[in-house]
Amino acid sequence: MIGVIVAQSAPPPLRVYSQLVLEGVRLALQEHGRGGGAPIELVVLDDSGRAERDTALLRELERRGAVGVVGPLLSSGLALVAGARQDSALVFVSPTASNPPRSANVYSLNIPDTRGAEVLAEYALATGLTRVGLLYPDKPEWRRQARAFAESLERGGGEVPVEAPYDSGTTTFGPPLRRLAAAGPQAIYIPAPERDVRQLAPQIAYYGLDQLGIQVLGNETWVDDDVRRLVEPRFLNGVIASTPLVRASSEVRWQEFVALYEGAHRRLLNNPYPALGFDAVNWILSALPPNGALAHELAERLASGEPLRGATGILHARNGEVVRRPFLVRIQDGDLQPVEDAGAASPPADSSAAGR
Repeated sequence: MIGVIVAQSAPPPLRVYSQLVLEGVRLALQEHGRGGGAPIELVVLDDSGRAERDTALLRELERRGAVGVVGPLLSSGLALVAGARQDSALVFVSPTASNPPRSANVYSLNIPDTRGAEVLAEYALATGLTRVGLLYPDKPEWRRQARAFAESLERGGGEVPVEAPYDSGTTTFGPPLRRLAAAGPQAIYIPAPERDVRQLAPQIAYYGLDQLGIQVLGNETWVDDDVRRLVEPRFLNGVIASTPLVRASSEVRWQEFVALYEGAHRRLLNNPYPALGFDAVNWILSALPPNGALAHELAERLASGEPLRGATGILHARNGEVVRRPFLVRIQDGDLQPVEDAGAASPPADSSAAGR
């Protein structure tokens, strides 16, 4: 049995997110059944968006024999159930928690993409970009990507001559961009949210960094549809970015999922939440043996299993957390051009069961 803990009766927007995640969960189970998979019991419980209710819901799922759980959606609820489990082998996969606890067999599909930062640093070294500056918001998720990039670069013999963290909410980037230019890097890596990228990209040209021949390297935000729609192409041309999802690629299931979702619900898919629910269940299903599994068997198979071709990317476990295979792309006139197959640089799944 697979349990689901969502927030169906919470105030919006959490209630809306819960409904969208559930739509993806149910599509995954329907597809599993149509493909001849063994029947799977699904038990959906509602915590109303109140983390303090999750321990009681956990007890019900344990009593009913759950081997894996999708949810809770909030990081606070995920932390509570991680610590309250009677058996630490019980797997939790949250589609949306942004700050999951450091706990065995507890995963989230919504953590920052650090593997992409590592692969982008490897690409920089391979192309002779050994001096790379860092520009990022001074917040945990962006610091994490910046640190992953810097550590990978330095392991390969490169250096970070300057770091320029900035306060979240900054709109004028003159001071940090001048600091970066003065340090003389060959490239700058900028992991930042969509709002910042839309303002930063034109200012890189305004402050003359493009005239200095400095290569811009970016995280997945740089390839976001809204960024490429709202920012003039000339300010994005030539940016090399790492992203876990190229929606047009046949290597992932995004297009298949869009067709499946829109066919089932007769409306456009305009956000990622159903796909996250879809991938969370499918990742659990991918590790279930044909004759079912005990919790510890599922945990071991998830931690060491083969990558899953999902709607939100190619997923596997590494060092106890879910990572997605990076795609390296170049932005040119609003289009994404493949740079290389970054998958060759991705390590095999880690065998540890400790995780996020």
